[in-house]
Amino acid sequence: MIKWGIIFDLSTKEREVKKLEKEMSQESFWSDQEKAQEVTKRVKELKDAISEFNELKDNLEELAILL
Repeated sequence: MIKWGIIFDLSTKEREVKKLEKEMSQESFWSDQEKAQEVTKRVKELKDAISEFNELKDNLEELAILL
């Protein structure tokens, strides 16, 4: 079976989310509003991509069971 997580670079996306969330937890994070908005937007994009991938993976696994 193809390792789709590798193709979609899931682990890199997950690591980036953790890094950015750590950055967001810093007291000074919100002092630069423009950068804060960019970072929160990027986190949302990454989380959405991860969620979509996981949903597709779950659907494929269910389909494989049915076949």
